Amino acid sequence: MNTEKINQPLYAISGIYTAAKGNQFAGSVTEEYEKELQLLSEKLGIGTESAFIFSLIFTQNMENDSVGYSSIGKYLKINVVEVMARSGNFRELKETGLIEEKRRRGRFNRGNVEFIVPDPVQEAILNNRLPFVKEEPEIKSSLDILERISDLIDECGDEEISPVELFIQTNAWLDEFEHFPLLGNVKKLRLSDFEKAIFFDVLWNSITGSESTSMSRTVEAFIRSISARVKFCQRLVSGDTKLLKLNLIELEKANFFNDSGLKLGESGFKMLEEEGVKLAEVDQKDVLDHKAIKDKTLFYNEQELSSIEMLTKTFEAQRFKEVQQILEAKSLPIGVNCIFYGPPGTGKTEGVLQLARETGRDIVRVDISETKSKWFGDSEKLIKKVFTRYQKLYDIKEVAPILLFNEADAILSKRTGNSEQGVDQTRNAIQNILLEELENFKGIFIATTNLIDNLDAAFERRFLFKIEIKRPGIAARQKIWQNKIDFLSPEHCLELAQQFDFSGGEIENITRKILMHEIINAEKIDFKAILDLCRQEKFETSSGTNVEEKKTTILGFQNYKNEDPYLA
Repeated sequence: MNTEKINQPLYAISGIYTAAKGNQFAGSVTEEYEKELQLLSEKLGIGTESAFIFSLIFTQNMENDSVGYSSIGKYLKINVVEVMARSGNFRELKETGLIEEKRRRGRFNRGNVEFIVPDPVQEAILNNRLPFVKEEPEIKSSLDILERISDLIDECGDEEISPVELFIQTNAWLDEFEHFPLLGNVKKLRLSDFEKAIFFDVLWNSITGSESTSMSRTVEAFIRSISARVKFCQRLVSGDTKLLKLNLIELEKANFFNDSGLKLGESGFKMLEEEGVKLAEVDQKDVLDHKAIKDKTLFYNEQELSSIEMLTKTFEAQRFKEVQQILEAKSLPIGVNCIFYGPPGTGKTEGVLQLARETGRDIVRVDISETKSKWFGDSEKLIKKVFTRYQKLYDIKEVAPILLFNEADAILSKRTGNSEQGVDQTRNAIQNILLEELENFKGIFIATTNLIDNLDAAFERRFLFKIEIKRPGIAARQKIWQNKIDFLSPEHCLELAQQFDFSGGEIENITRKILMHEIINAEKIDFKAILDLCRQEKFETSSGTNVEEKKTTILGFQNYKNEDPYLA
C-alpha cells in the first residue's frame, strides 16, 4: 500500500473508531493505536484521550448520526455517566473549536446534549490540512459582541444553554469590551441580568430590521418558571423596570399582555448612534419644506399683529436657540406650544404656513384623521409615534421644524368622565398622551381649531401663545378685496366689504371664479357680475333668500365693533 497517498489523520480516526466498538475505554485500544492517537493528538493539538473521544464524535457525525453522551456510551458499552465523567476531555474539544455542543429540549437537560464537528474542522481533516487552528473572528465594535450575544440568546431559547450560562458569558464580554461606547454605557446602567438580555435582544432585532419583538417570546427565552415569567411581564407592562424608565425600550401594549411588543426606545437609538450605527433615515413624509410655501399677504388687526410679530421674532433661528438656552437655565420648559383658533375660513392654517416660510422652518403636518383607528390602542400608538418622529427630525435638523396639528378639534375636545364607551376611553387615552407629550415638548407645536369653546381645560396651560383669528371686519375686508382684485376701485371694494360679511376663504373663492370667468369669456368681468357671484357664495334659505342678503336687509350695514383681522 502506498502510504504517501493515504490521509493519515483520517485513517487514524477510522482505525480508532473501529477498534473502540464495545471495548469501553479499554487500554488495549489505546496501546494498539498508540501511534495513530499520537499523530491525531499532535495534528489537532489535544491530549490522546481527547483525540480518542474526538474520533468517535467525528465518525458518528460523518454517518449522520446524532452524537451525545448516550450514543458514545452505547458504542463503547458503558453507562452514560461514565462518559460524562470525561468532562475535561469534552471541555478541551470545545475550547479548541473541534466540537460544538448543542443542548436539546428534554427533561434531563444536562445529559441531553448533541456534539457537532463544525464544517471548517471537517474540511480540514477531510482535506488533510492540519494542524487545525481555531480562527477567532476579530472584534471590531459592539456589533460583533451583540451578534454573539444574539446567538447565545437563540441557544438559550432552544434550551441548548441555561440562562445562567448566557448571563455569565454576557457579563464577561461586557467586562472585556467595555471600551466600546455601547457596551460601556450598558455596563454603567447596572441593569439586572434579565434586563440586559432583553435589551440586547431588542437591540439586535432592531439592527437586523425588526421594529418590534414579542415580549412573551423574549421573556420565555430567559425565564423558565411560568410564574416568574408572568411577574416579570407584569413589571414590563406597568413600567416597573429600568428598561422603560430610562426609555431604552418601549412597550407596545395589546389587549392581552402576552401579545405586547417590545421595541427600541429613544435612549436605545442614541446608544447605537454613539456607536456609529444609524438604523434608518428619518421618515420625511408629510414634511413641508419652507421653501415650497408660496408667499401670501396677510392682514391682521393690532392685537393679532403684535402676537404674530412676537412669534416671528421668537422663531428666528438664532434667537430661538437663545430663548431656549435662557429658559433651560431658569429650569423652565423650552418648548413653544401655540394654538390658533377662530371660525372656519379665517386663514389659521395659512398663518402658520407664512410664519414657517418667514422663519425658515419646515412643517411636520399631522392629519388628525390618520390618528383615528377602529382598533383599540392603535390611536394611542400613532400619537406617540408622531412625537417620536418629530423628536428625531428636531435632533437632525439645523433649524427645528414646526409640528402642526391642523383642525385639531376632535383631539383637543373635552374629555369624557367615567365613560364605558370604547370610543370615549380611546379619546381620553389619546388626550392623556398628548398632554404628557406637550408637557415635555422641546420644539415648536402649533394647533389650529374652529371650536375653542369645546377645548379641554387641561390643554389651556399647555399653550404658551393663544391667538384668536376672528372673521375680518369691514376695513380688513376692503383691504382683502383690493389685494385680490386689483382692478376694482376703492369705492367698489368698500361696497363689497360693507354688503358681504365674507371670510378670507370666501373672498378667495370669489376671486377664483372671477378669474375663471375672464378666461372662459375672454373679457373683463363687470361689477354687477361680481355682485352676482358674491350673492351665490352663501347657501340660500328655504325661501330662496340669500343668508347674507337677509342679514343685510335686517341690519343694514355690518357692525363696526368687530373690526377684526384676516389671514389670507
